[in-house]
Amino acid sequence: MVEWFMHQKLKKYQLLSRTDPRFQEQWYIKRPAGSSEPTYNITSTWDKGCTGKGIMVAVVDDGVDGSHPELRKNYKWTLSYDYVANEHMKYGTPVSGHGNKCAGIIAGVANNGLCGRGLAYEANIAGNDLFGMLTCSSLYKL
Repeated sequence: MVEWFMHQKLKKYQLLSRTDPRFQEQWYIKRPAGSSEPTYNITSTWDKGCTGKGIMVAVVDDGVDGSHPELRKNYKWTLSYDYVANEHMKYGTPVSGHGNKCAGIIAGVANNGLCGRGLAYEANIAGNDLFGMLTCSSLYKL
């Protein structure tokens, strides 16, 4: 047994390949070493296999465009609802953008070579539209 152990070689494994081209720009995920700025520092959680798989998150905002390449894989249109139109969100429904941005931060698909990745990149996303194309600036004018 000791002889077998002595012949083993230490190998370093990287559990997650990070091929998202804008991953380094996602400052809220991991800051450079020595930084005292706030961060989620979630990469160690991913390395342990916690990726959001099996979790459903509803983004209650101005809707989510489930046809967006960063969201398509995780989007559940049957659970998405447009409360303005009083119907299920149709696949590819254009939205003003805030709901998409929130959905991308939560569950943007990892390793697809497009942008970044979500904090829970394997979680499912549903988009609920409460505002339609109403924006904060148009609310301010009211």
